[in-house]
Amino acid sequence: MTYSEYHGFRRGDFEFEGRHAIIVFPDDPEPRRRWILKMEYFDAFPSFHLEMIRRGWHLLFLENINRWGTEQDTDAKARFCGHVIKEFGLSEKACLEGMSCGGLCSVNFASKYPGYVSAMYLDAPVMNLLSCPMGFGRGIPLDGETGWKELKEAYGFELEELLAYRGHPIDKIDSIIKGRFPLALLYGDRDVLVPYPENGAFLERAYREAGLPLFSVCRKGCGHHPHGLDDPEELRKLCDFVENNSETEENDMDIKEILSKVDHTLLAVDATWEQIRGIIDDGIRYHTASVCIPASFVKKAAEYAGGRVKICTVIGFPNGYSTTRVKSFEAECAVEDGADEVDMVINVGWVKDGLYGQVLDDIRAVRKACDDAGAACGRRIILKVIIETCLLTDDEKIRMCEVVSDSGADFIKTSTGFSKGGATFDDIRLFKKHVAPHLKIKAAGGISSIEDAMEFIRLGADRLGTSRIVKIVKSK
Repeated sequence: MTYSEYHGFRRGDFEFEGRHAIIVFPDDPEPRRRWILKMEYFDAFPSFHLEMIRRGWHLLFLENINRWGTEQDTDAKARFCGHVIKEFGLSEKACLEGMSCGGLCSVNFASKYPGYVSAMYLDAPVMNLLSCPMGFGRGIPLDGETGWKELKEAYGFELEELLAYRGHPIDKIDSIIKGRFPLALLYGDRDVLVPYPENGAFLERAYREAGLPLFSVCRKGCGHHPHGLDDPEELRKLCDFVENNSETEENDMDIKEILSKVDHTLLAVDATWEQIRGIIDDGIRYHTASVCIPASFVKKAAEYAGGRVKICTVIGFPNGYSTTRVKSFEAECAVEDGADEVDMVINVGWVKDGLYGQVLDDIRAVRKACDDAGAACGRRIILKVIIETCLLTDDEKIRMCEVVSDSGADFIKTSTGFSKGGATFDDIRLFKKHVAPHLKIKAAGGISSIEDAMEFIRLGADRLGTSRIVKIVKSK
């Protein structure tokens, strides 16, 4: 590593796989160690990344073989990301900074390696090779014939092949939308090298239709250059957008962290021991928070698991209208059989009748049964309370937040998954606002994707009740 100065910051130059690489260090790194990956033209129009460095972000750059976003450069950048994340302790994802052909490089990279991308800042991005460098539409050819010669050398195709080519960045917009990356998009309305209507406009339209985070600025009367924003207030807004919308550590969590919050669940009426054993094996292999299974399997499951994964079961399930004595007895038996965690269902009818005192007594009785049985075997039992949010009004949910907070339970849980709806983001927001600080939140029912799981956790869920997340991980 050779050190020098870059606009007042410490710069390090080094080699990666025979390519020139650069890192610029902030004076005071921000806690998440977020970073910018400049995709091309390292020191061109640096106002954006200089402000981000002032805010504590690192800046990285890897030299391209050419500026046309070829697979060779794209794959090298992915390996580079893996290297610098480990070598410099950076966050798992970078904000891509791409100007002109750097925008082309950014879109190609993000579509192929979305796991390394937190956000994108694109300025007059090349999205259509027929437009730039070829100039077949509104614009002019890039550098006369030079742009076409560069492109031909980079991709190795003839003109007729370019006309039939379907790997332009505009052909990858669906992948970008699927990645849900926040996008800052700048352009000049008099750009004849990369005309906006033939390039960035397609991306902006797709983002608006999808309702994704978008910061768009048209530089009135401006051509292709200069890139960036001269007005300090506009630059601040751009940097604020990237900083506030780039994935945080919560969003940037890895699969292991998500799995550590999953109660891997199988509560089907026709569940067999072979299936239950498979759930336990998965829970052990993927280090889930627990496995949630029917009470009749708890004793055998606890013996089979041998403490390698927590055993959770359900009582008063799924309707919740068993008497308090029955629920207490169920809880006692489950703990004696080896359950570490108990998820109980409230009596929803009592809530509808406004009998919140009885609901509180019901939960406290089960809490006592868990405590007494746990004490007898030297274990502290986790109690979660299912309130079946899909059957309650918001006012009733708020009252139940208060009741469960006072009950001695450890978690409030949204749903059984056996009624007419499951967990929603709005319910987790409501819980987070109204539960006591000590009470944790479990989202359950209908959590079907990694993205949903991440969002529930980001909103405040401490546990997720689902069988699908482990299946997704296994399939990958």
